[in-house]
Amino acid sequence: MTIISKKCFSRNLLVVGILSAGLILGGCASTPPASTLPEIGFSHLEKINIQAGSVEIVSEYKSSLNAPFVEHRFPTSPEKAAIKWAKSRLVAVGASPAKVRFIIIDASVREEPVEKQKTGIVGIFTTEPTADYFAKLEAKLVIEQAPGQTVGEIRVIAERNILIHEDVSLAGRERIWLELVETLVADFNNEMESQIRANLSQFIR
Repeated sequence: MTIISKKCFSRNLLVVGILSAGLILGGCASTPPASTLPEIGFSHLEKINIQAGSVEIVSEYKSSLNAPFVEHRFPTSPEKAAIKWAKSRLVAVGASPAKVRFIIIDASVREEPVEKQKTGIVGIFTTEPTADYFAKLEAKLVIEQAPGQTVGEIRVIAERNILIHEDVSLAGRERIWLELVETLVADFNNEMESQIRANLSQFIR
């Protein structure tokens, strides 16, 4: 039995631009600072111990690397975050011959332009959103007693979107992208836990 749970969020976050100034001293070009973006991690969450002999993580999602899809530009893409989630949380325990398969189906981010609403003098002095980013993470957790013999399966879809204003710097944009992925994976984590408790509890230790 496949359980599909979809959570769609349409909350638009209006983000204030983060401006950073670079200084050039003595006429010498400075080296760009190293990224200070935090890592997305799951070490604070309990392990999900599943009665199985192994855990296999597979990504079936192939990024087109072309517009409107932009996840390859993100410091941490939804796909990388989902793989890290599975490695951190899913643990095979016991001597069961069963296998756990975590399969990523969709891990895309779509960029959609936003038309400027204000024109003329008002438009010149008004900061407006210029792009809306729609992120999606879809994956399923399958328990196989033997190859091709599925004894449990759940499927979760999480979606988030966020607006970015025209005055946001590249560094600010990357922070907003990171926030988008963080909230997306948090939603995914919560729904996955809920579905595991409801439909795969007999396999959890």
